[in-house]
Amino acid sequence: MKSITLLSVVVLSLAMGCATPPRHITPVSRGAVRDIDISYASFGSGTKVADVTDRVIELLRTEAAGFEARANVLGTDPLPYHSKCLIIDYSYQDKRYRFAVANKHHVSYELLLKNTKP
Repeated sequence: MKSITLLSVVVLSLAMGCATPPRHITPVSRGAVRDIDISYASFGSGTKVADVTDRVIELLRTEAAGFEARANVLGTDPLPYHSKCLIIDYSYQDKRYRFAVANKHHVSYELLLKNTKP
């Protein structure tokens, strides 16, 4: 018997009108960046913060070298002319982590991974 590839299973499922993929296929989270899952990212200070989750996910997916935590890069400035912080809450290997950097500091996939090491 020939082995059936995962793609074949998905194609057959769709062709047969199945509404959901087989259980053994894990859906990709909207916040997935390789094997990290970004759950929330905020940029600002005190009570003046902006949700930048979608932008951080986009930057981590498209900027191989990473990016700087700056208002013009993140697309928002909740507190002009003041110091701000970028905070990223994420999961890696079923554990939750938080990564924080001050305004104008570098963020990358590699730094998020490094943050998971003791």
